[in-house]
Amino acid sequence: MLVKFVSLLVVVDTKVLLDFNVRNYLLKRRTMKMNDKNPIEQAQIGYHYDDLLIRPIRSSINSRSDVDISTTLLPNVTLKIPIIAAPMSSICETKMCIRMYQMGALGILHRFASVEYLLSCMKEIRKEVPQTHAAFAVGIKPEDHTLLEKLAPLAGIVCVDTNIGHHDKTIKTIKYIRDNYPHLQIIAGNVSTYEGSYDLCQAGADCIRATNGGGSACITWNVTGTGVPPATALWECCQAAKEFGKTVIADGGLKDAGSMVKAIALGADACMIGGLIAGSSWCPESAFYEENDLFKARYYGMASEEAQRLRGGLKPGTAAEGVSKSIPVKGKTRRIIERLAGGIRSGCSFCNARNLAELRKNARFVRRK
Repeated sequence: MLVKFVSLLVVVDTKVLLDFNVRNYLLKRRTMKMNDKNPIEQAQIGYHYDDLLIRPIRSSINSRSDVDISTTLLPNVTLKIPIIAAPMSSICETKMCIRMYQMGALGILHRFASVEYLLSCMKEIRKEVPQTHAAFAVGIKPEDHTLLEKLAPLAGIVCVDTNIGHHDKTIKTIKYIRDNYPHLQIIAGNVSTYEGSYDLCQAGADCIRATNGGGSACITWNVTGTGVPPATALWECCQAAKEFGKTVIADGGLKDAGSMVKAIALGADACMIGGLIAGSSWCPESAFYEENDLFKARYYGMASEEAQRLRGGLKPGTAAEGVSKSIPVKGKTRRIIERLAGGIRSGCSFCNARNLAELRKNARFVRRK
């Protein structure tokens, strides 16, 4: 009887408390102006790749090897495999650029080293890679013009590489390159919105790099509280790029081949990866080390403290937006790329798509939750 009495008190007390809170809330709502908006109620729903699946359809494709996954990234750059090695100092230097080209993919030389060192890398790259497919990254600061001046005569592609792609400095850099190095085709980013993609295309970018955050070594969302989930961000960027007839690279949030299939179905022309190939055989030798008789590799985001040390360290009043990891050595890069390419072909076959254009046409998405 005592238990019932106590329980009754709890129920009554809870009801009284709820009634009190509801009355206060309603009184507050009555005093709100009609034009006041609840920012949470106005929030757009955004999707990660893991939130989505593609509905399979009846297929007439006999073998995944029949699927053509080639893509035209730029007017004179066609890739047999729609995969790009990210311009990160622990990922892409001379060997990665050369081997990715030989596989029919692409590597972009990072910018986190001295001009002299990067120039020597590009000279080695050009021994095996034609100018049309020789790519390098550059920042948006005036001092980056020196790197442009040295590497532009050897290359055909430049990647304007900054985490805050939707910025006046990014737009100025694109225009500067367009005016002074008209032979270079420009990849620019990263951006996560329709407006960001539109502005960079309007400034003269040939290809948009989407999105901000979501990468395995990126913590921009955690540090800044800003961002758009990658599937939604990619779709927005693709809508703007279409208006200019430009292409889009999905960058960030790509955990596996399935994520890449979804990204391409949403409109991406290629997928950029870092974490998936970190610690593999074509990464720079400087990324590897031995500890307790075990070989390991360093992998770090380019906004991490470790990466910033390569550029003089974090400036006062700023925060690192990337992490540094010690990871096991993964083995041969070629096998990783082949597995990813095979997964993309398999995804296409489930959608009765003989090429990437048919994948985009046939794909219908299902929300997982």
